[in-house]
Amino acid sequence: MQSALKQHYIPQFYLKRWTVNGKLVEFRRPNPGSCEVKPHRKPPKGTAWQTGVYDFGGLSADKQHHLEKVFFRFVDSGAANALAMLESGQNAWTNDLRQAWAMFLMSLIVRHPHDVEAFKAVYARDFAVISPEHEAAYQRARGPEDPATAGEYFNNLGSSFVPNLALNSLPNLVNHERAVANLMNMHWRLAIPRRDGYFLTSDRPVIRSFLGHDDSHWILPIGPKRLFVAAQRRVYGDAIADVIYRNGWKEVNRQVLRQAVSLGFADDEKYLPLVQKHLAAATRPSLFWSFVPHPLKAPPLDYVP
Repeated sequence: MQSALKQHYIPQFYLKRWTVNGKLVEFRRPNPGSCEVKPHRKPPKGTAWQTGVYDFGGLSADKQHHLEKVFFRFVDSGAANALAMLESGQNAWTNDLRQAWAMFLMSLIVRHPHDVEAFKAVYARDFAVISPEHEAAYQRARGPEDPATAGEYFNNLGSSFVPNLALNSLPNLVNHERAVANLMNMHWRLAIPRRDGYFLTSDRPVIRSFLGHDDSHWILPIGPKRLFVAAQRRVYGDAIADVIYRNGWKEVNRQVLRQAVSLGFADDEKYLPLVQKHLAAATRPSLFWSFVPHPLKAPPLDYVP
């Protein structure tokens, strides 16, 4: 029997930036109603994972884990190279590295189990809506042995069919052409806090605004002393970095912790009072409750990203 695969929704290469002697501090709120936050020292491979998140149901073993073993491994490998370049202080961006880093940023807002389940639910909700046009098309194509209506046909496809279609669309969201291109064309830089400043991270680490506006910005802590900033306008990115250096790092930590689902991360237990105050205090609803690609435009199930 095949053992369950640990699927890291916050990649190990990213969390390693907060490790000391191979371990970082995981701060966990056991459930949304809990007032207590508990710190635990763990290696990156021991946190921010869950089994079955990206598993295709009813498929063979070699296809079941395709998203984790092939697609997200590809995304994280490219992002690890981009992050290493960022940390080196070089400005040696290539088109491939910029795309890899932009895709990684996109992945962080869609790959949490909370978001994947929301995506499946919204996808199933919208898939069940059969328009008169779709019903008419089904009736034209229906064979003598087929169910009488399109709704009956889809209900007979099996419990895994629609969730698998939803999962099969995740790569299209991570590599969303317009969003990735917009991120790649923004001005990128690092922001460093003053000597007493530091950054924490969480299971929802990206601070973002809507893309395509003059004040658009995406921010991601990439270590205790480094913050990645993407801004639509260079002058705006410079202003963000200036604020971060002075006291803005405190607001970054507050937002990164408040929007978390259940986990915060740091390199030291001394941050427990800060995490206790803010962790998961304002978790955002999944963006998928307001957006979902049209199910009938989704790629076929045998599509390999």
